[in-house]
Amino acid sequence: MKKFRPIRASLEGINAANAGLVAAAAVLLFQPLVTDPYVSIITNIGFVVGTFLLTAFTKIPAWAIILIGLGCGLVL
Repeated sequence: MKKFRPIRASLEGINAANAGLVAAAAVLLFQPLVTDPYVSIITNIGFVVGTFLLTAFTKIPAWAIILIGLGCGLVL
């Protein structure tokens, strides 16, 4: 399917949109979660590193990682 120009162009657009959404999510992850600035920075970096480690080194599906993050966000 990648041989067809319209399909390839649409895949490039989807990839660009995905990169934009990932960048927006990364910016939102660094928004303050806690009022204490030091705890907030440590918490944010912990979430980023934890999410990366779960994505890179486990076979947990992406939707499950999103639900886990949602649950953590609701608890905090």
